[in-house]
Amino acid sequence: MDIVDVLQGHAARHPDTLAAKTDHETLTYGQLCARVAEVASGLGALGVAPGDRVALLLPESATWIVLALGCLWLGATFVPLSPDDPAARRAHVLETTAATLLVSGDRRALPEWPTTGPRIVEPATVLARAGAGAVHRTRDPARDAYIIFTSGTTGVPKGIRTPEASFRWAATSTALCLGLGPSTRALCVSPFHFDGSYGTAFATLVAGGAIVIPPREQLRFGKRFYRSVLEEGITHSG
Repeated sequence: MDIVDVLQGHAARHPDTLAAKTDHETLTYGQLCARVAEVASGLGALGVAPGDRVALLLPESATWIVLALGCLWLGATFVPLSPDDPAARRAHVLETTAATLLVSGDRRALPEWPTTGPRIVEPATVLARAGAGAVHRTRDPARDAYIIFTSGTTGVPKGIRTPEASFRWAATSTALCLGLGPSTRALCVSPFHFDGSYGTAFATLVAGGAIVIPPREQLRFGKRFYRSVLEEGITHSG
């Protein structure tokens, strides 16, 4: 059993329970799992196979969560990239991981990247290919769920590989230690290219709670931040 299995269990028992909310959309657990299945199908149609690496260069959003979970569904490894990183670091990450695909919100924002690198697609392209490829759930506890890179302040950035089993146990253990549950409403503050944020995002989802993902610029203003906490009934943040 992996994280996707846990979320499918929530969807089967409580399909109409809120899973994720942004300024632009809300997803219940039923909708979240349906979208994840579509993304997995689209990734497969684009040639992604179990064991492949898929780089994600997107702002924090429900789409980011869905794509990461779609990779897990398919058995691929997601590789988070920071929109603020210089091109040299991004290129190093892509070369080191031998990423098959890069999902970015705006292909035009990447003119400095060589055409010989991974194929670059937008999230809408992945969804547009849904149904064009078979959706197979693959599970391998030892396979990498994601690869996160160190800051590189003491040398060349190094990729840290986290197996599927470790990812699930980290999320479930965090949920247990923090007392997360179905009534949890967690505000996602940390950027998703930093896996410290997964203790909020994925741990809350594993616990059956709801995550609220505000626009990044909203977090820069104290009044808007605290307004979100009050209006959304936030119980946890991180």
